Amino acid sequence: MCVGAVIYPDPRFRSRADDGQVRPTWKCRLDCKRVSDQAPVCGFFNMGNAASPEVKRSSLYRRVWIMAFGAPPRKRQRMSKTAFVGKVFRVRIGDTRKDYNGKAHPEGAVYSTIKEFIECVGP
Repeated sequence: MCVGAVIYPDPRFRSRADDGQVRPTWKCRLDCKRVSDQAPVCGFFNMGNAASPEVKRSSLYRRVWIMAFGAPPRKRQRMSKTAFVGKVFRVRIGDTRKDYNGKAHPEGAVYSTIKEFIECVGP
C-alpha cells in the first residue's frame, strides 16, 4: 500500500540536459508498506533532468500512474503524485546489493526496493 509520494532532485545523479546545462536528475519516491507485515519499502521512478520534472509518454511513472488512476490522462491533465497514495499494488520486491557506483554493499547495508509494479489491486 502506498502511503506517500515525493518528487525531488537527486544531487548524486547529474547529467547534461537537452539545453546543455548540467542538472540533477529528478526522482519520484513512492513510500509503501507491505500489507502482510507493514514493513516499509520504496519504489523509485526517474523523471529526467530538465529544469522541472517531466513525465514522458513511455515512462514507468506514467505506466504506474495509469494503473493507479484507472485510465490514461486526458489532454493537458496533470499527472499528480497524489494518485498513488492509498492505492494497493501487487509488486515484485528485490534486494539492492550494489550502490550507485556499482560497488557491492556490505551485508548490513543491503536493502529492499520495489523492482516492478505488476498491477493496482486496491482502491
